[in-house]
Amino acid sequence: MSLSYALCRSQWFPSHGSIPGDNHKLYKQKLEELTKLQDGISSSIARQKKQLKELSLSLKKCKADVSPEQEESIQETQSLIKERQNVFFEMEAYLPKKNGERLCQSRCLAAPSGKQLGAPSWALSVSDGT
Repeated sequence: MSLSYALCRSQWFPSHGSIPGDNHKLYKQKLEELTKLQDGISSSIARQKKQLKELSLSLKKCKADVSPEQEESIQETQSLIKERQNVFFEMEAYLPKKNGERLCQSRCLAAPSGKQLGAPSWALSVSDGT
């Protein structure tokens, strides 16, 4: 009986090393750091997406009165904007959603480039057997 008490006590109250409470405190600290980093990235992406949208609208407005060389430059810029939007889409797929959507829901949708992202097999609907 004394042996199992000693074993139990040594597992729950170790004489040296970290105790579970220390690990939990470290976990909470790292989780807070991760959340803060994710929030910063999300707000940065939102800000940059807004700026890209404004730039895109400005390019559309001035597109009517440009030379052929400027037209080519505008098209290159629009292409770069689309590439950047695709990068943001991919980054956002790995960030938590504000409205509580699950990661797989956002990854199962089509990408802005038009290519279809594959849905995991468990996310596909199951037939009702009829």
